[in-house]
Amino acid sequence: MMTMKILRYMFLLIIPVCFRGEVFAQSETGANPFINDSNGRPLYMKSNYNTEGSPFLFEDYLPVTLISLDGKYYSDIMVKVNLVDKEIYYRLPDGKEMVSTTPVKQIIFTVAPISYPGLDSIIITSLNSAVNAKGADIAMVCADGKLKLLTKINITYKDTQEYGNTNTTRTFTRKEYFEYIRGNNAAEKLPKSPDAIVQLMNDRKKDIQTFIISQNLDLRMNTDLVRLFLFYNQSTPLK
Repeated sequence: MMTMKILRYMFLLIIPVCFRGEVFAQSETGANPFINDSNGRPLYMKSNYNTEGSPFLFEDYLPVTLISLDGKYYSDIMVKVNLVDKEIYYRLPDGKEMVSTTPVKQIIFTVAPISYPGLDSIIITSLNSAVNAKGADIAMVCADGKLKLLTKINITYKDTQEYGNTNTTRTFTRKEYFEYIRGNNAAEKLPKSPDAIVQLMNDRKKDIQTFIISQNLDLRMNTDLVRLFLFYNQSTPLK
């Protein structure tokens, strides 16, 4: 009789432990399918240097939709993109930061940061591989269609150490420039001349010139340039 009481007591002790383990697992992974499906490793950012500038596309974690290379869509993921290391960081519900090892085809920022006015959303893609592959040629898609407009964002860094000082300073330099892709051709650097840009749309030259005049566009302004490419692609059947 005493033995049965002891076994019953031990059984009651075991049940809460099992449930605690299940709850812990759920809190670690969360309900989001990407967090459950993806492969990742913990992010350990350690540096022995001071920094100037940033390696990130945007400084804050922002909500995105991720499209994996195998075509799966995952929404409402909190993400940061390291353009130097070509890494995608995502955050677990408990705040833990992870590095995605799942190959990602596109990152769609559903709300464009104020630093990119005129865009309702921002699509980040790679022209030659997964976005988070080593050596990825990452670009922001500003206008899609027959004549794509891309913003290339390159971030490089340089380490310097002052004489007599043991501290190293890593300075990140960010450069942005436009490229365009016609059809399935390779990306080319966008000309700076407004006339040369209009020449790219020569098949609808009259409509383009009318749109520029009616909308009072200044093609030296990034927002107006994006508006022009959006108009051209919306007015041109995709082939």
